[in-house]
Amino acid sequence: MDEPILRAWMQEPVIPATSYAERPGRWIAEPSWPSPRITEQSLWLTVDGGLASEPGPRAQLESRGHEGGGADSGAWCPYGAVADYPGDQRGEDALAACFTSEPLADRLELLGNPVVELELTSDRPQAHVAVRLTDVAPDGSSLFVSRGLLNLSHRDSHETIAPMRAGEPVRVRVVLDVVGHAFHPGHRIRLAVSPTYWPFAWPSPEIVTLGIAVGDRSSVALPVRPRADEDELLAPFPEAEHASTPAADDESTRARRLLRDLGSGTWRLELEAVDWTSLHESRLAFGERGTEDWTIVEGDPLSARVDREFRHELRRGSWRVSCTTRTSLSATATDFILQTGLEVFEGDEKVHALERTISIPRDGT
Repeated sequence: MDEPILRAWMQEPVIPATSYAERPGRWIAEPSWPSPRITEQSLWLTVDGGLASEPGPRAQLESRGHEGGGADSGAWCPYGAVADYPGDQRGEDALAACFTSEPLADRLELLGNPVVELELTSDRPQAHVAVRLTDVAPDGSSLFVSRGLLNLSHRDSHETIAPMRAGEPVRVRVVLDVVGHAFHPGHRIRLAVSPTYWPFAWPSPEIVTLGIAVGDRSSVALPVRPRADEDELLAPFPEAEHASTPAADDESTRARRLLRDLGSGTWRLELEAVDWTSLHESRLAFGERGTEDWTIVEGDPLSARVDREFRHELRRGSWRVSCTTRTSLSATATDFILQTGLEVFEGDEKVHALERTISIPRDGT
């Protein structure tokens, strides 16, 4: 209790990859939060796709939605498994409006929430804006740092639905996820803006083109933290305490495949998971096996669909119980269509089954 109120990990840039055994960095600390040591550094979006310390001339740029935008976003809730993290973001950057700084002369460390202020127009009443912050190395690779999403119908509040009016400019504030990240000298800061981010955000009913006002109308505020000498004096963490691990045979695998059919324009994200444990002392075995398929077709946001099937099982000797769940979600222009199924077994005998289809109004999504 005598230590600083906040301990955080300041990560160093690495080569973009979808999994890491370890992210290099160091522990830092703040005696209070929000910390008076954190200052905001504003960078302005410019007409030539730059991020500048001073506003440039006013102009309007466009970002058109692409159904493949977001496919390299990584897992929504990563566990550190293979392919859980976003890989090199250059492919994603090509499908968004990007704004990139000049190479940094000095090291720059961020701690907190980057905040993006944008003046936007939309040609459709329902629209999203997805914003990503990346670290661009001298070799051109783009390392994911943080992101934020906003349903523009919720720009005033999440309680009040306010559809966009075509061509009417609105000012929005997008708070990106909290981050501790060090940009090295020679690296560049990139901000990517897009109206699509599937499968993190369900696509709008129609293809959207966002207008982005640059100059003194759109900027990002970076939470800059100066290096502190007292960071070097932090006591190391002791070894974690935990219960003894029971003797078990474990099987755990993850697969994440991104497929693109060039003929049909279909993007498919396939996920497979197996988690199985057999405890030697109790002779109890339990686990799950399942798949998820996320599909969408270029130029057709209403083609978005997810299908999920999982089987959960417990067994000991000849005794066995299991259940299988199936869930599918799709949408029309006005409604989400949710289909669910459940089957429960004792051994090979089906003892319960249930199927339902539910229609949910989109109501501003």
